Amino acid sequence: MSHRILVGIALALMMAAASSAPVPILASRAPPAIEDRSAYGIVGDVLVLAPQGPVTDACYTEYTGDGATDFSSPDAQALRDAVAVAAPGTTVKVAGACAGAILEGGSTQVALVTTTLTLIGGYTPTDWANSYPLTQPTTLDALGAGRVLYFSGVDGELANLAVQNGKVSDGNGGGLYASRAITLTQVSVIRNTAQYDGGGLFAAGSAAIFSSLFVSNTTTPTPNGYGSGGGAYVKDSAVVERVRFEQNQSAYFGGGLEVFTGTTVISDTAFFTNATVLAGGGVYVNRGVAHVVNALFTNNQVSEYDGGGLQFSGSALTITNSSFFSNTAHEAGGGAFSAVYGAATVIGGRFQGNVASTGDGGGLWAFGLTMRGTELIGNTAQRSGGGARAYGATAISDGLFQDNRAVTCVGGGLLQDNRYHTCDNSFPPTISTLAMTDTQFVGNAAGQDGGGLFAESAVTATGTQFISNTAQRNSGGVWAIGAITLTGGLFSNNVARNGTGGGLIAHNALTLKRTQFLSNTAQYYAGGAVAYGLATVEGGWFENNWARVGGGGLLAANGVALTGTRFLGNLSGIGGSLYQTRGNGRIVNALFARNVASTTLGSAMYFSSTGEVNVLHTTIASPTVGDGAAIHVLAGTIRLTDTLIASYTVGISNAGGTVSENYTLFDSVSTPRAGAVGAGANSFTGTALFMDPAADDYHLALGSAAINGGVNAGVFLDFEGTPRPFGGGFDIGYDEWGTPLQAFLPAALR
Repeated sequence: MSHRILVGIALALMMAAASSAPVPILASRAPPAIEDRSAYGIVGDVLVLAPQGPVTDACYTEYTGDGATDFSSPDAQALRDAVAVAAPGTTVKVAGACAGAILEGGSTQVALVTTTLTLIGGYTPTDWANSYPLTQPTTLDALGAGRVLYFSGVDGELANLAVQNGKVSDGNGGGLYASRAITLTQVSVIRNTAQYDGGGLFAAGSAAIFSSLFVSNTTTPTPNGYGSGGGAYVKDSAVVERVRFEQNQSAYFGGGLEVFTGTTVISDTAFFTNATVLAGGGVYVNRGVAHVVNALFTNNQVSEYDGGGLQFSGSALTITNSSFFSNTAHEAGGGAFSAVYGAATVIGGRFQGNVASTGDGGGLWAFGLTMRGTELIGNTAQRSGGGARAYGATAISDGLFQDNRAVTCVGGGLLQDNRYHTCDNSFPPTISTLAMTDTQFVGNAAGQDGGGLFAESAVTATGTQFISNTAQRNSGGVWAIGAITLTGGLFSNNVARNGTGGGLIAHNALTLKRTQFLSNTAQYYAGGAVAYGLATVEGGWFENNWARVGGGGLLAANGVALTGTRFLGNLSGIGGSLYQTRGNGRIVNALFARNVASTTLGSAMYFSSTGEVNVLHTTIASPTVGDGAAIHVLAGTIRLTDTLIASYTVGISNAGGTVSENYTLFDSVSTPRAGAVGAGANSFTGTALFMDPAADDYHLALGSAAINGGVNAGVFLDFEGTPRPFGGGFDIGYDEWGTPLQAFLPAALR
C-alpha cells in the first residue's frame, strides 16, 4: 500500500476520533456548506469539466528531465515511446492530446505501463517546467477503441490528466486498469466503459484519489449480471479526497464507486446522479471499515435493492458531517444503507428528500446505530421508517426528524426494531434498546402506527420532543413495546387519526418525569398517553388533550402512580383526564382542573379497575361548576384522603366499586356523594379560596378552609416542595399553604 494511502487513512482515523464528541445543532438548522456545488466544478446546473485553454492535437512527452521534448506524434505514440524507455521511478511529463489505442502485450490500450512510473500532464511542448492542467489540459483518449492506460504488475501514479473514451468489451477498467496500487491527483476520468468492474478505474490493489473527476463512466450488463463500480472499482482500501463522481452507472454494485475490502476513507467528495442496479447508487463498500467525512450524495439511484446514496456491508461505518439529498433506493435506505454486519455511527450532516420506494428507511437504514447532531428531513419510505430505520441497539442525541413519512406502515420519523419488520404488529421474541437525548420529532407521519417513533425496544429519552406527528391508526407520537422512561420532553399536537394514544403508547411500564403532553388527539382512547404496564408519572403536565371515547389525558391499563402531576383542560367521553382500567393506583399531590367528560362520567377520573387506588392530597376543581361527577367509580376499591373537590355537580359517584373518603373538602358541589360512598367523619363543605382559578392558579389563598383541615397521610411535601405540615396542620389538596422548599435552598440549587 502506498505511503499516501497510509497517510490518508491515518488522517481520516484521527478526524473520526476527534469528532467523537457530540456535534451541536445550530438553532438555524442551516444546511451544511458542502451544498455549494461550485466546490466540485459545477456552476448552476452546468457541468464544467475543464476551462478553455490552448489545446493541441499532437502528443508530446518529456522524461529525461532536461526540459526538452523527447517524443512527439500526431497520435499517442509519443506517450508509448516514453513509457517504453523510462527507467523505474521516472516521471514522464505529457502535453497535448494523446489519442488512439493499439494492441500491445495481449490487450488494447493507449499505453501499457510495465515500469513503476509517474505520469503528469498539464505541460506544453515549450514549457516542461510548469504544469497548468486547467489552462493547458492534457488528454489521453482511447477513442472508444480500447482501454486508456494499463498498469501491469506495477504501482502507478497519475496527475493533471484527462483519461477518456476508453472501452473494454470483455474485461475490467475501461479507462484505467491498475494491477497494484494507484494514485490519482487532479485526474479527470470521463466517458469510459467496461464490461465488468470499474468503468472508469479498476484497481486490483489500493487506490488514493485526490482532487479528481469521474464523469459518465459505465459498466455494462453481462449475462451473469456483473459489472460494479461505474466510476471506479477498488479491490483493497481506498482514500478518496475532494473528488466528484457524476453520472456514472454500473450494472451491479456502486454506481459511482465500489470498494471491495480494507479501509475506505472518503472526504470532501461529492456523488451526483450516479446509478446502479443492485445496491449503492453513489458508493458501495463491501467489506472492512469506512469513514465518510464532509461528503455529499445527491440524486443517486438504485433500481432494484438498497442504498440510494451509499450501501455499506462491512464491519464499521462512520459518517461525519455529510449530506444525502434526493437519493432513491427501490427497496431500503433511500439515502444510505448500512447492513447487519457491523455498527454505524453518524455524526452531524443531513438526510433530506431521500426515498425508499418499496421498503424501509427513507433517509437511512442502519444496524447498531449511534447518531449525534444529525437531521433527517422530508424523507419517504413506502413501508416503515420514513426518516430512518435502525436495527438493534440505537443511541441518538441532538437529532432532528422532521416531515418524514412512512406511507403504508409504521414509524413516520423512525422505526427502531430487532427483526425484519413485516408491518403485522406482532411482537418480536426479544427487544432491543433505544436511548435518545435532546432530539426532536416534528411533523412526521405513518400510514399505521407511531407517527413520530415506532420502537420494538425499551426506550429511554431525555429532553426529547414529539410535535405535530400523525399516525393513521395508533400513537401519533410514540409506539413502543418495551418499557419507556422519559425525563423532561414534550408531546404536543400529535394525532392518532383512527386509533388510540394521541401522544404515546407504552406496551410495557411507562415512567414519566417532568414530561408535558399538550393538545394531543386520539380518535378512541388516551389523547395524551396510554400505558399497558404500570404508569409512573412524576411532575407531569397533561393539558388540552382529547380522546373521543376515554382518557383525555392518560389511560392507565395496569396500575398508576401519579405524583405532583397536573391535568388541565383535557376532554373525552369518559374519564376526562384519567381513565384507569386495571391494577392498583396511588395519586398524590395531583391537580385536575377544567377537565371534561362529555358523558358526565368522571370529568377528572374514571376507575373501572378491580384493584385498589388511594387518592391523597389531590385538588379537583373547575373555574365554573362542571356537569356530572368529578370522580366516577365503576369497580375497585377507591380511598380518598385530604382531597379537595370544587365546582362540580357531583363530587364522587360510585356505580359498582367500594369507595370511601375522609378529610375531603367540598366547595360548590351540589351532590358531594352519589351511590354508596363511605363519608368520612372529618369531611366538610367550605370555601377553597384559590388564588386565581381563571388562570389555573389553584394555590390556596390565606383564609382557605383547606388550610390545616387535613390529616397526616404520610405525604410530607406538596406538589412544589413545600413541607407538610407548614403551620398548625396538614392542608387539604395538592398545595400546602406556605413557602416552597426551594426558598430555603441556596440559589445555585433552586
